[in-house]
Amino acid sequence: MEIQQVIKRADELFPNPYTEEEKCRWCDELGAMLTRDYKKPFGREIFTAENGELFLPKYIDFADIERVEYAGRVIPKRDMRALGIKILYNLNGKGAVKIPEYYTGEVTVSYLEKYEPIRNINVKKTTVEIKPVGSIMTQIPSFREEDILKVTVDGTAYDDVYVFGVELTPWVVPLDQPTSYGYELETQEGACGKLNGGYTADIYRYLTDETVCPAPYDAMYIHFLCAKANFYQRDFDAYNQETAIVNTLMDAYARELKNRAPVDNDGQFMNWW
Repeated sequence: MEIQQVIKRADELFPNPYTEEEKCRWCDELGAMLTRDYKKPFGREIFTAENGELFLPKYIDFADIERVEYAGRVIPKRDMRALGIKILYNLNGKGAVKIPEYYTGEVTVSYLEKYEPIRNINVKKTTVEIKPVGSIMTQIPSFREEDILKVTVDGTAYDDVYVFGVELTPWVVPLDQPTSYGYELETQEGACGKLNGGYTADIYRYLTDETVCPAPYDAMYIHFLCAKANFYQRDFDAYNQETAIVNTLMDAYARELKNRAPVDNDGQFMNWW
């Protein structure tokens, strides 16, 4: 289910004064919990160790590392300290895995992937350059291919503007705001009517992000939003009822994951002799 459908359904069941931005934060709260505690998606990447140090990219924390593989040897996290592997941080907080200097070459790191928050983009009065052939130039770097936008210029809204591609290109910004680069959004021809030139526009991205869990378990998002709204309205009876539904769906989702989890290709015997 898309997040915009979740929010619409929750508002129909329980009208409330809370903003879409707040409801996206509530959905992120549930999505992060489902990702970290239930779904647990793991990534596996190969890095090169040099002089006993393996620097981690920003999206991998040492705390999320499950194990390290080197020269055909699997090293679980609980064994890292005994083998001289530890984590160091520089002044910028950048983490590096410190390994014995005789470890050189390729090291495979298995890690728990992070939850990606909902991309709630609603920009007001930003400078754009629109071309009727299917192009919108903007300084906003957050848009991606397959986004669906609503662009409002001078009070006129242009719905269902599809982004087919995003490219960083040189751009002399109109409206007397010079810059060296901008992001060109490739859209359908005539997405913004006959507009041609520089404008000040509002850009809204439709919340097409999907829930972490599939149907029928995605209904827990709707009841989670209703529970949150009832909690802040101090209607604790309704809050308890909605929370009970969320817990029931969450337990069912956990059983589904356990019953249908794929075979672990990295399964192995450890500490055998």
